[in-house]
Amino acid sequence: MKLGILFISGFLSAAMTAFPLSAMAADSECVASNATHALYSGDNPAQVDAIFRDMHLEARHAVDHADKLHLFARNSNLTWESDVSQLQPIKEEINEMGGQVCRLEAMRAEVAPRQQAEIDRIATTIRLMADHAEDAISFGNSHRQGLWLAPYRRYADNLYHESELLARTLRY
Repeated sequence: MKLGILFISGFLSAAMTAFPLSAMAADSECVASNATHALYSGDNPAQVDAIFRDMHLEARHAVDHADKLHLFARNSNLTWESDVSQLQPIKEEINEMGGQVCRLEAMRAEVAPRQQAEIDRIATTIRLMADHAEDAISFGNSHRQGLWLAPYRRYADNLYHESELLARTLRY
């Protein structure tokens, strides 16, 4: 299985005047960053567990930010900058975990079936998180004054639930 990872870039404009979104899906090839390759060496099953531990920490960070975003989406008195302050780190966590999934996919054939199943589950959840983040950002691009509306709240809720599920269930 190849993972089409969503890299959300250009999220914050220099002037902080909009929610710019430039998304790129890498459907044909999943390439882990050099930093990810350098962090793990040795026995692949042990490497997979180390990546799972790192991803658990990343997921916990995403939960913290998604929880705040979840609360912000229910307050019409907050400015869109409040939401940006939480979406930006969520985007970074998703991108980091996406790179780790690439590394896991590269080692997939050499690990136990239990780890293969976990890789599949993680990849699916991260893809959902990326989709929810993209939806939230797209909605924010066109409705900066309506980030408390039901569609945006749904995106924020989905981000929270998916990140919480990943953090709670990631096994290593």
